[in-house]
Amino acid sequence: MARFARPRAEAPSSLPLAGSTCETTAPMNAAISALGALACLSFVATTALADAPKAPPDSTDAAADEAPPQPAKPTPKPTRKKESLPALPVKLSIVATTPDPPWRLRIENTGDSRIRIPADRRLLSLDLASTSTKSKKTVSCSAPAGMRPSSFPRTRELYLDPGDAWEEELDPRLYCFGATTDLLREGVTVTPRFGFGKFSRGSFAAQGTDRPEAFASQVELTGDALTLPGLPPPAPPPSAAEEKKQSKKDDGHRRPPPAPPPDRNAESLEIFVGRFSDAGNPRDLVLTIRASNEGRRALATVVRGRMLSFHVEELGTDNRAIAVTDCHGQDNPHAIPIEAVSDMRPGREIRLPILVAEVCPRVTFARPGLYRITAILDTTASGEIVKVDPLVATTLARQSNLARVWASVEPFYTNAPMTEKAAHAPKEMAAGKAAGPGAARDDRLRR
Repeated sequence: MARFARPRAEAPSSLPLAGSTCETTAPMNAAISALGALACLSFVATTALADAPKAPPDSTDAAADEAPPQPAKPTPKPTRKKESLPALPVKLSIVATTPDPPWRLRIENTGDSRIRIPADRRLLSLDLASTSTKSKKTVSCSAPAGMRPSSFPRTRELYLDPGDAWEEELDPRLYCFGATTDLLREGVTVTPRFGFGKFSRGSFAAQGTDRPEAFASQVELTGDALTLPGLPPPAPPPSAAEEKKQSKKDDGHRRPPPAPPPDRNAESLEIFVGRFSDAGNPRDLVLTIRASNEGRRALATVVRGRMLSFHVEELGTDNRAIAVTDCHGQDNPHAIPIEAVSDMRPGREIRLPILVAEVCPRVTFARPGLYRITAILDTTASGEIVKVDPLVATTLARQSNLARVWASVEPFYTNAPMTEKAAHAPKEMAAGKAAGPGAARDDRLRR
């Protein structure tokens, strides 16, 4: 059987080039023609894109592609500004008639609402400014950190009604101690401050009792400046008539014979002690005794710590003794060998550091505060020392020592504070019979 060949489509005469039209030279059926046209168009588009010029890369876009994505910042919430409240109407003042103690501290409620204060004079500070042209430096005085309350003292909590005040006497040397004591003189300007200052820790020197608060609480109060006056003039000498009257009274009594003139070249053993001693507690109170031959002849003696005695006075706010203790180092003389005797030439001195708590009873410095200590040396001895004829005498220190004790076994205060009621207050409230916090109570302090 004869086979008949199928006619074949002729290939295009030439391949399409970029930018040319897709044409065929031989006839094609409809399906093949459509497929060829589609392939031709795809080839032309690919070639055109490959031959198109490339734009330079954008550095900003490249850096943005390489940098890691940053987290979005949270939108800050709108803050509400606190309304500033007016200061609490409280008045702080100091009254000083002389540079010497006592001074008076006063805090008065000048507002219309009740306030709460810490009635503790240890929170007081004094800024001293000299008015002289030589030195205009301001010195700040305050109680030591070991004595000053670090937070609000609950036992000294006091409420002041409108017009009420709290007053208390004080000794300025409790704050201006040591070298600053000499600055308490006539013409010095004193500015008082009361409170916790930068060490408040949430405690306030004056705070209202209203809620919400109508006034801003005060961390520290500042009073008006005060210029210290001078000392009062001395008493006038007695008149001739008073002297004559006194001489008539003395005629009836036998007068002692006049004392012989002193020997200015004789040996003289004197003892000296420092003006100030500061101690955190009684066990740390140390006095350095200096025994010196102030005469013009040599002397033989022995100076030992057990030969020293002390006269201790606890001082009140008026610089008067409220308790006195005598501390005796030795009750009977001790036998001392002759080798212990030393010859003290004129001007020679011996120094002895003494722990006062080892000589005095434990109750001597029972309370924090100021003490005046006077040293006494008794060189009485027995034994071989009598062969060299030693100097036997009882010598009193030329000056006393002012000691400040920060803390002790008893508290600084013994009673609750007392309110000075306003003139318009009822009589029973003024007498201290009102109940509740801040009621007036008896505060007869020994200090």
